[in-house]
Amino acid sequence: MIPPFILLFCLGSLVLAGKLMQKTTLMGWYQNQSIKIVDEIVEGRKASIEPTTEQIAKADLMLSRILQLGDGNLSSRFYVAQQNIAIGRVDVARAIISQIAPDNRPGLAEAHEWMAKDIISRATRGEKVSEEVLRHHLQNSLERFDLNFEPALYEFYASILEREKRTNEATRLLAKAGEINPVYQLKLVDYLIQKKLINQAKGHADLLVSKVENAVANPKSKPEDIARNIVLAARAYSMTDRIDESLVFLEKHPPNELNMADWRRLYSENFRMKFRKSLVRSDDRMQVNLNFLGAAIKSDPTNVAVQSEIQVLNEIGIASTPEQRKALINLIAQQGSSLVPKIVLANSALTEGKVDEAITYYELILAEVPEFTIVLNNLAAVLSKKTPPELDKARELIDKAIAITPNIAECRDTKGDIEAQAGNNDLAITEYLKALELAPARLTTREKLITLYASIGNEPETNKQRELLQKVKDELARIQAQREKAIEEEQAAEQKSAAEASVQQSATTPESNANGEGNPNAAGNQSEESKPNIQDNPTEGSQTSESKDK
Repeated sequence: MIPPFILLFCLGSLVLAGKLMQKTTLMGWYQNQSIKIVDEIVEGRKASIEPTTEQIAKADLMLSRILQLGDGNLSSRFYVAQQNIAIGRVDVARAIISQIAPDNRPGLAEAHEWMAKDIISRATRGEKVSEEVLRHHLQNSLERFDLNFEPALYEFYASILEREKRTNEATRLLAKAGEINPVYQLKLVDYLIQKKLINQAKGHADLLVSKVENAVANPKSKPEDIARNIVLAARAYSMTDRIDESLVFLEKHPPNELNMADWRRLYSENFRMKFRKSLVRSDDRMQVNLNFLGAAIKSDPTNVAVQSEIQVLNEIGIASTPEQRKALINLIAQQGSSLVPKIVLANSALTEGKVDEAITYYELILAEVPEFTIVLNNLAAVLSKKTPPELDKARELIDKAIAITPNIAECRDTKGDIEAQAGNNDLAITEYLKALELAPARLTTREKLITLYASIGNEPETNKQRELLQKVKDELARIQAQREKAIEEEQAAEQKSAAEASVQQSATTPESNANGEGNPNAAGNQSEESKPNIQDNPTEGSQTSESKDK
């Protein structure tokens, strides 16, 4: 026979369990009902239909019952606040949340996160907010590393800590954001590189690569996520100065329609960086590997960044003498070595005023790479300026370039020149304005726009653009002054450090003899004038050459 007190205890436990189950069931039911009525209100507002009094009353009833069933606990109150936000009653929600995430003590982490985002939003609208209160809410939400919040908020908080030189805490926050979204893992790598913490940067880059490899092997991974993250991982290799590893990784994971553009651009950028690395001095002779630049162009003909490398070739005078031009012409006869030499020779011909020769080279280049944006732009510009101008053909070429890469200021500027020359002033103005929208610091474009406005008698716009031009010049001068000051300070610091090192060395190292024996700098070195040494075959360890078509 069961003792009475045990029987009573068991019956009491069953009754309590039943009540708890009933309470949980009721809570779930009221939450489902509140979601339905809130969704009705939200969808109605999307269709410009304001909620009825009955709908608002029903929503309030559901939310009040949730508060009663939750006994006023923090989670139920935050849920009610969120539903109020959904139906547009932000002030009501803010009042609730401010109680469960107060400004002076820790509360519900999720509520602190909402308060932080609300403060940031109000600050962007010009409201005066307390930075101390914002820090309080960020700290009591984002420093709960067992929870996940929006990655952008971690980045924002990390930027605050970085201003206070709290690198370790900022790193930890960015690492947490990277766990949620790989994009922020890459931002962490970039941050560590800026802080010159190269080993840590490589470690986090390797971690990102490992995560991506695991995701690729996981059949449950979304194809769009895999496509994006493959490029992120390869970029992490590139950022940590491991270009060949990046190329191999990209070749291991070929592009598809989801990441074709980004994949090709990064592949091209890797070869552009390899070309830049080939610009080394050896015995005062400049060595360049043209194949790397050719591979960059063929991988992505729309990569206008190669223009800077072509400019480097022009500046070092790779085709400045008849002998050098002859060497480039010989390279053109070699399979896989013709693209960059043709570009250099075309630019050289233009410099010497040989317009027809330059046009011939540009046309040969486009026959090889029809979507080479830079050459489409350059040929259009040359055709519009030759005598007599070929404006129709020039317009056809520049329109093709803009169709391929619509957001390139240089192409918009060339289009403006062509239309201005054709007398289509309105079209020219539109293109110049588009160019300035893309690159506000283009002084020559703004000067042409001023001239065009003045020519048609539009004095207000002429004066407006003149004022903007002066502002841009002033800003550029300010930036240049800051850059020069930073360089001077860096040089002064280096000189001070070198002087201190010299004092320490002189205290521990015996002096050399009067003849300077043992001093490699004792005798003056005489070297011949720097001349470019053209290499037409890759010398680094990549598996891919210019002729490989990706």
